[in-house]
Amino acid sequence: MLQCYGTGWKSAEFLPKERQLFGIPGGFMHDWDLQTNLPGLYCAGDALFSSDCYGHAAATGHYAGRHAADAAKRLDFEALSEHQVEEERCRVYAPLNKAEGISWKELNEAIAKTMQNYCGEIKSDGLLKTGLEELEKYERFVLPRLSAANPHELTVAELIMHSCLSRRRDLKQAHFYRSDAEEGPSEPFIAVRKTQAGVKSRQVPLDFAGDLQTNYALHCLKGGDGHERI
Repeated sequence: MLQCYGTGWKSAEFLPKERQLFGIPGGFMHDWDLQTNLPGLYCAGDALFSSDCYGHAAATGHYAGRHAADAAKRLDFEALSEHQVEEERCRVYAPLNKAEGISWKELNEAIAKTMQNYCGEIKSDGLLKTGLEELEKYERFVLPRLSAANPHELTVAELIMHSCLSRRRDLKQAHFYRSDAEEGPSEPFIAVRKTQAGVKSRQVPLDFAGDLQTNYALHCLKGGDGHERI
C-alpha cells in the first residue's frame, strides 16, 4: 500500500485530526497493467493511489479487467487449499454466530477515536506507538467478542499507524507533520506490507513508474496479447 495524506476531493469537511480514506490517501502498489504484487490479482477504482469519482472507477475497472482477461488466457489454475479456505471462513463468520456481544459500530467508534487521539494532525513516535498498542488490545480482547465483524477498519487503522511511523520527516505537500520530525529532505512514497515476520516498509521513488510515454504505448495501447487497442 502506498501511504500519502492529503485533502483530496472535498465531498465532506474534515478536521485536521481526521483523515479521509478516499481521494489521495494511498492505494495498492501495482504495475502498468494494474496487477498487484500477487500474480493474477488486479485492482481498480478507489483502491488505486490518488483515485476518486465514478468515471475513474469505470475506466480503471475496464482497463484492469482487460489485462486480467489477457493474463487468464496465459495462466494455469492453482490448486485450491480447502484447509486455508475453511480457516478463513471460520475467522470471518465467527462473529455472526454470536447472539450477543459488542457491536461492530462500537468497535468502529473506538478505532476512530484512537486514530484521532494518537494519529492526528501532529504525530510523534510516542503517540503512534501508543495508538498501535490500543489497536492491538482491540484485536486481542474486542474482536473475539464482536457480534458482527468489521475487521477491515482495524486493519486499515494499523496500516496507517505503521505508515506514519515509517515517515520520519514532515511533508507539507502531503499535509504530514511530526512533533519529532528528523532533519533532511522529505522521503518519497512509502510502501507498507504485512508479512509473517511483521510489518515491513520501504521507500519508493517518485518516478517508480518509469517513463510515461514508453510505458503508456506498451501497456495502455496494447493488451497482454500484443494486439493494438482502440
